[in-house]
Amino acid sequence: GWIGGSKSNWFHDRWKELTEYANSKNIPYAFTLGNHDDEADLSRLEIVKLASELGGNLSLSKVGPEGVRGVTNYWININKHGSEEISARLWFFDSMNYGCADNEASWGCIG
Repeated sequence: GWIGGSKSNWFHDRWKELTEYANSKNIPYAFTLGNHDDEADLSRLEIVKLASELGGNLSLSKVGPEGVRGVTNYWININKHGSEEISARLWFFDSMNYGCADNEASWGCIG
């Protein structure tokens, strides 16, 4: 694994391993970023971009909205089969890594 420093393509290689099965079976997936995800060789925005590039339309993850702390704050509606009627909504909240409630020394949080 990655232990500090920089290793080119580290996150890319791990992401391919993580999503290989879902991509091979055409299973859509979504994710949000947590407190250590941008500590390797990609920024938070680069991670979402990578997921889109490698997963195509299978990666349902999104960037947004602007003005909200974090990169992957979004929701996905789940529709009833064969219908436009929404049966559920999944919420995704990016906790960032540090700086909860304007305290840069604290762990990340949502809110």
